[in-house]
Amino acid sequence: LARELSKLLGAREPQIVNGPEILDKFVGEAEKNIRALFHPAEIEYNAVGDASALHVIILDEMDAIARKRGSVSGDTTGVRDSVVNQLLAKMDGVKEANNVLVVGLTNRPELLDPALLRPGRLEVQLRVELPDMLGRRDILRIHTRRMTEAGGLSAEAKEALEDVTSEFGFPSRTEYFTGAELAGLVRSAASFALARTVEAEADDVTADGVISVSDLEQALMEVRPVLGKQDEVLEMRYPYGISPCSPSMKRIMRDLERFTSSPDLSSDVNNSNNPIKIPPPKVQSLLLVGSGNNGGGTGATALASWAAVEASSRGEANYVRLLTSLDLLEGGGGDESSRAAVLVERFAEAGAMHNS
Repeated sequence: LARELSKLLGAREPQIVNGPEILDKFVGEAEKNIRALFHPAEIEYNAVGDASALHVIILDEMDAIARKRGSVSGDTTGVRDSVVNQLLAKMDGVKEANNVLVVGLTNRPELLDPALLRPGRLEVQLRVELPDMLGRRDILRIHTRRMTEAGGLSAEAKEALEDVTSEFGFPSRTEYFTGAELAGLVRSAASFALARTVEAEADDVTADGVISVSDLEQALMEVRPVLGKQDEVLEMRYPYGISPCSPSMKRIMRDLERFTSSPDLSSDVNNSNNPIKIPPPKVQSLLLVGSGNNGGGTGATALASWAAVEASSRGEANYVRLLTSLDLLEGGGGDESSRAAVLVERFAEAGAMHNS
């Protein structure tokens, strides 16, 4: 998107830099790298003034170099803070060039220094949303174009990738997939087709090596989206279902279902045939307490998973996750701040979705 933007604006060839490439082990080199990005634009602006062409600087993974000053633990040299200061000075300092457009890319905007987001700097913030069904179909077309031209995609597989009219088409079944995840889906299907061909040749069976629908099905089981629903993972917490074994259990299940649903209320008596769905509050929380031996074995985890899956199946939730203490330890290590960062990341993912 950033490259296409520079073409549309008729700018010079954009400078595309990954954030970590700016950093250096020698003190002062990172700030020098920042100044070098703006140097060509400054020279041209000093020479011809407003007649200068537009220079576009694209900073990918910007959160790696522009985090909130003072927030990086272990940075005893203060290099990262100096990099942010240098970037701020170049973008909107005492001496500025009006022929520079800085485009920052990040998946973690909450980590950026607030001074970067004020007017005059990165004041325009655009959120790149997930592709819709037609967008997913077009992305799958792009990544299978060469396969189709080379005859490496079966007719049935191509039809399944193009199907946007039924729930069995892959554009419909890849909801919440990003473009990168759709590309990974195609690569995974190609690897399954290749493995099947190699096994067939080892058994002296002729194989065409063409990607089939079964290869796409296997790839869909292997590649899952980071965002969206994970009903299959939650259903593993109650593989035999939930039994309303007592009046108390029935009441709890009823309350859980009610809690995760938005009520249907009528706007007035005369318009009762057209109920208005009132959305639930922005933040909701619930604590399930097990009363068994040491609080375990009562099925609280299974009940919570069941309630989440039910909300997902009804369309009440489009982001469902089960987060355990083991996930915090594996994702954040032994450091308490790292574990807290994992929690913040999960809540940030949930906040990016409409209903979590």
